[in-house]
Amino acid sequence: MVSILFNSDAEVAILSILIKNPELIYEVNSLKGFMFSSTPNTILFDSITNLATQGLVPDIHLLSESLKSNKTLDLAGGEDYLDYLSKQVFDEQNYPEYLNLIEDSYKARNLLSMAAKIPSIVEGTTNISSVISQLRSSIDSLTENFGGDGTCLLADVLQDTWREIKNRIDNPGISGVPTGFSSLDAVTGGYQKGDVVIYASRPSVGKTASLCNSVLSNSKKGIKSLIFEHEMNKQSIVERLIAIECSIPAINIRMGNLVDEDLERINEALILFKSLPIFIDTNFGADINYVISTTKKYHKTHKIDLIYVDYLQLLVKRDENMTHALGEASRGIKSMSNQLGITSILYSQLNRAVESRDNKRPTLADLRQSGNLEEDADIVIMLYRDEMYNENTQDKGIMEFIIRKHRNGPLGKFMVKFTKETNRMGV
Repeated sequence: MVSILFNSDAEVAILSILIKNPELIYEVNSLKGFMFSSTPNTILFDSITNLATQGLVPDIHLLSESLKSNKTLDLAGGEDYLDYLSKQVFDEQNYPEYLNLIEDSYKARNLLSMAAKIPSIVEGTTNISSVISQLRSSIDSLTENFGGDGTCLLADVLQDTWREIKNRIDNPGISGVPTGFSSLDAVTGGYQKGDVVIYASRPSVGKTASLCNSVLSNSKKGIKSLIFEHEMNKQSIVERLIAIECSIPAINIRMGNLVDEDLERINEALILFKSLPIFIDTNFGADINYVISTTKKYHKTHKIDLIYVDYLQLLVKRDENMTHALGEASRGIKSMSNQLGITSILYSQLNRAVESRDNKRPTLADLRQSGNLEEDADIVIMLYRDEMYNENTQDKGIMEFIIRKHRNGPLGKFMVKFTKETNRMGV
């Protein structure tokens, strides 16, 4: 019973993980400082939470300074306790489980306290119904901090729905965030809040190029985007954006084969890029938990509208069951998108099965081999370039966007001009 009431190991684990991975503070959800069983742990957790609320990264150095400033360092166990926590080793994959253990211990302590008071309450009353009501109220107050955030009365949604419909009438056209491609906007109305959009193709078709064109177009409209790029470094992404913006072949930028006119255009592009709300994360060791916690952090501090993940399979470790792991990843991202009200754009690489068919345009069946991606996605778009397979095609320099799934709209296909040398799509 003691281990249920006072799970100090879980408390130490949470604090240790947060000190080393402060971005995970955005994953605590319903956990509160008063749920910890000791004063030092409560003070530390509250301090970390307060720093995060201010938009600061609550690493160990900032945490120490904050405690000193508030004159609570000694109450929090002092520098020795902070040093102890920083040296502990816990698997951050178990972070959600540690959260649950602390919450369960808090509930258990409160239930035991309630139970201890029952005899005296019963002996001192003649109204048992009142006692039962009081106990029920106490239990309700204990559980109200856990869950229920997604529950609402239908009537509470009607006014917002009516307002949105009226707004669409007054402002016809795109109802969501622009996709960066006018033909796609015409079919989808733009990327909608909470949606998960999957772009899938074989390697080298142009997934990253479509990402760069989309994010560049949107950022010029003030739309804030966070890119999780797991194939290229930050400089390579910037070079692609430069190639698109300046219509300069990417190989010329990489090899330094540039003339004065090119340099002038690049300089103008860099000046423009300084003002664009694009955030880039190239943590090559990132997993799905990292993506979710980082997204929550930047949504809280910068109000991110879109995230791009290039590409999804790279979030899975080689020794994991790919189908199961991708299913968990897509479900986690879908849940996060709904919670934050953002759009998540995921890029998926299709396997070689596509190459064995006469018609090599990808279908949903090709995506089904990658876990539950199709089920969780609101829109699935396959990218295809016929010139990769047919030397004599009439569609050279054309990218096909094939909408294979659209939860709230029609399917279809549209063509976009694609200049491979510059990665530029459209006119």
